[in-house]
Amino acid sequence: MKNIIFVLSVLLCFSLLVFGKMQYDNKLKGIAQEAHSTFKEIEPLDTVEQRDQVSDHVGSVQFRGIHPELQDKLISAVSSNQSVRVAFVGSNALTSDNGYTPWPDLVIQELNETYGEDVFEVTVFEVGNRTTHQVLETGLHNEIADFQPDVLLFEPLILNDNNNLTIDVTLQNLTAILTDIRAVASDVFIVLQPPNPIYRPNYYLEQTRELKSYAEENGYTYLDHWEAWPSITDNEIQDYIDGTRPNQKGHEIWASSIVEFFKGEE
Repeated sequence: MKNIIFVLSVLLCFSLLVFGKMQYDNKLKGIAQEAHSTFKEIEPLDTVEQRDQVSDHVGSVQFRGIHPELQDKLISAVSSNQSVRVAFVGSNALTSDNGYTPWPDLVIQELNETYGEDVFEVTVFEVGNRTTHQVLETGLHNEIADFQPDVLLFEPLILNDNNNLTIDVTLQNLTAILTDIRAVASDVFIVLQPPNPIYRPNYYLEQTRELKSYAEENGYTYLDHWEAWPSITDNEIQDYIDGTRPNQKGHEIWASSIVEFFKGEE
């Protein structure tokens, strides 16, 4: 009888130890899960501090809505007391022969007022009416590579190519241009944007859709400033263009989209 009681006592003690161990393990697991959840919700301290440094340097800049890669460029540049090198690349829509203030000038002015004149170093590379094929042939894109931009905002000359090359060839040339630039500026943040819209485009509309798909498939950011313009089927859009290029109102509405991209939400 004593042996039975002894065995039962041992089993009871063992059961209590096992039960206690299981409760302890579950408690530790719960604490770990809670800590992990809290960790994921809190932003790393160094990033918060670096953003504060940027805000202190450039004033009341809101990071909400700014692309994360552009944020990184800003933080890195300001933290090391350098400028973010930006290249605006495209057709003669980047300039004006009619006395208009082109959208790059409007954007630069707004960025300087917002961030200060030492944060962004912007260079405009305008290739006129040349096609993507002519840019490759003459090596004009090598000048962009030599600039080694941190940010490349590229309008891929679709209107220039429109009556000369198919969109497939344009995109092949674009790939070659970007590949050559990235061979020199490997960390460049590439943003693609369409040329300006025109009234009731046909093949040109399909070309811009192909460009957007190309950007998505290749991991490039696509800045669709067309969303800010009047509808391409509305007569009102003709108040924003002269022929196939933007007038002053067109440059201003185009600039507003670029500024929003660089400044984020207000």
